[in-house]
Amino acid sequence: MFCAECNRVCANKAVHKLLEQKRHERLTQERRQVLLKRFDALEEAICRHYVRLPRTASMEFRPRYIDFVFVDECRALLDTPTERSITAADFVGLIPDITATWEAMQREQLTEAIRQVLPFAVPKGIDVLELAVAFFPCPCGVSKDFPTHDAKDPLRFPAILGHDCPRQIRRTVPVSECDLYSSTAMYGGVEHEPEVVISGLRPFDVKNVPISKKAIGKACAVIEAMG
Repeated sequence: MFCAECNRVCANKAVHKLLEQKRHERLTQERRQVLLKRFDALEEAICRHYVRLPRTASMEFRPRYIDFVFVDECRALLDTPTERSITAADFVGLIPDITATWEAMQREQLTEAIRQVLPFAVPKGIDVLELAVAFFPCPCGVSKDFPTHDAKDPLRFPAILGHDCPRQIRRTVPVSECDLYSSTAMYGGVEHEPEVVISGLRPFDVKNVPISKKAIGKACAVIEAMG
């Protein structure tokens, strides 16, 4: 009798644990889907801010949702409780300020990055990014944003801002090591096993933009030789 009762209790505990696990998995998946829809809404708001008719190529040189998901003002909306409805309209008041701040920061950091590899001092009043030798090689080859771009074509400012290669990330660490919000933002929240290479997105960072001191030096030498 005692053994039978123990078996029943153990079986109930196992069932309870299994049900709790399934409930957690269901709630996690539901939360992921809500977050993905909110990230889409943020991307839509960014697109609405930059894109006008008639559409021009320069409108593609804009930030992506991933550039703002960890910005406090945006996360405060994106990471609200699941039951709250969030649409592109909720970001309208935030987009002008955060995009202006983002653009200014990227311009400043890219300017400094180019300035550090130039073999000459740039006079005050000269926009470093407007120099003929201010270019950024792409290590990734073809990008979905630039279907005709290849690794031999340099990118200039502001085109580099719309290029997704600096945002791409590949790693073998399982997504489960990230919190749900971060893993969903960067990897879509898909679970992977260790040692499996996964691809995702990270915020644009000048540190991930390749700058070839050698190539820029050669370009400067050519221009100098031409007088």
